[in-house]
Amino acid sequence: SYYITGMRNGDPYTYFVTAYNFLGEGSSSEKLTVVPFGRISEPFNLSAREYGDRVHLSWNTPNSTGNADLIKYSVYYGEDVDNLSLYRDNLISTNMTVHELTPGITYYFKIRAINKVYNSSFSDVISIRPLEIPTPPLDPQLEHGDSFINLSWKATGYMGGDPSVIYEVYLGETINDIIPIANIQGYY
Repeated sequence: SYYITGMRNGDPYTYFVTAYNFLGEGSSSEKLTVVPFGRISEPFNLSAREYGDRVHLSWNTPNSTGNADLIKYSVYYGEDVDNLSLYRDNLISTNMTVHELTPGITYYFKIRAINKVYNSSFSDVISIRPLEIPTPPLDPQLEHGDSFINLSWKATGYMGGDPSVIYEVYLGETINDIIPIANIQGYY
C-alpha cells in the first residue's frame, strides 16, 4: 500500500499500479478514480423561536462542505446540556419545528452537518424555554372614592417564563357585563 498526501479536495484523481521486475513492467491494475473530500464545517447561527409547546429551529449552512455535497443535518436536543440525544436525522432543510415540548422546561439544541465522508463539529448549543400561561396577579387591592376606582396588585407569582407580561383589566356593572378596559405592560 502507499499513502498519498497533498491531494486537493474536490479534484478527481485516477490511479493504477503496475508490477515490474528485471524483465520489465507488467500490465496495469484496474484504473480507479477517486475524489478526496475534506472536513465539513459546522452549521452556524442556530436560533430558536417558541410557539407554546413547539420550537422552530433555523440555522445557516456550513461555510465549507469539504468540496463534497452536503448530505444532511442531524438535530440533537434534551433537558441536560451535557446529555443531548438525536432528535432527527437525515434532515435536508435548514429549519424544522420540534413538537410536543413541555412549557416551563428549558430545552437545549445543537446540530451537525454531514457530507459524503465526514460529520461536522456540532454547532453552538442554544437553549429555549417554551412559555406557560402566567399565574394570576397577587394581592389585588381596591381603593375608591368620589367617581373613581384605583386598582392595584402585585406582580404575578409566575410569569410563564416570559420576562414581561400584559395585565388585562376588566370592568363591569354586574358580573355578566364585564369587559376588558385596559392593557398594562408589566415586567418580571
